[in-house]
Amino acid sequence: MLAKWIHQKSHRSNCPYVAVSCAAIPESLIESQLFGHERGSFTGANQKRIGLFERAQNGTLFLDEIGDASPEVQKKLLRALQERTIERIGGAGKPIPISARIISATNKNLPEEIKKDAFREDLYQRLKAVAFRIPPLRKRRKDLPLLIEAFAEKYAEGGKPVQFSQEALSILFMLRVPWKCSGSGKCDYMRVDICGGRRRSPRASAGRDEAERRRRQRRDRSSPIGRPERRGRRADEPARRDKAAGADDD
Repeated sequence: MLAKWIHQKSHRSNCPYVAVSCAAIPESLIESQLFGHERGSFTGANQKRIGLFERAQNGTLFLDEIGDASPEVQKKLLRALQERTIERIGGAGKPIPISARIISATNKNLPEEIKKDAFREDLYQRLKAVAFRIPPLRKRRKDLPLLIEAFAEKYAEGGKPVQFSQEALSILFMLRVPWKCSGSGKCDYMRVDICGGRRRSPRASAGRDEAERRRRQRRDRSSPIGRPERRGRRADEPARRDKAAGADDD
């Protein structure tokens, strides 16, 4: 969210903002995703692909989870930052000039990764021209209402966003869980349910949970599988009726 805010407040705001998680893309595909490829450059490359660097031309490219990039990708990223050019896979050495702001983020301790030879120090020096250390969300809970409002509006997808009652917000403030919001906008331990703009409160949620529990109980009772005892009694009912009929005849 900070990366997008920086983009929106900069002179590049009218140009593309492109975000990618280096941890979410398989290592075999990340090079093609970042730099693109030419048609026929490898098996399955049926058409030319424009990479994320080119898509972010004159705008901002956000590299999330940069600490998970493979050594080969780190090497090519360093070259792109140094020379301000990239090469598509199968591009026959044709450099493509790029002009984009690069913002990266990671939850890893990169100096420690450098000591373990898991991250290139020269790439680290290139990336940390201006560095921000963002405290974890559990240490800045005052940001929760703003984040909840932003996510509710985002996941409403054009509809009326859900509103949270003050009671619900108070409970979120008291929760002791490892809050974590990723750059893609997903928030662990926080799920926004769209409910037509009605206010969300703990009592309402509890009421819905109780209603769902009762519905499941009724469904289980109506299912023959869920009622072995009643099914057994039904099987005995004809025999009991025959016995009662015999007693009446006597």
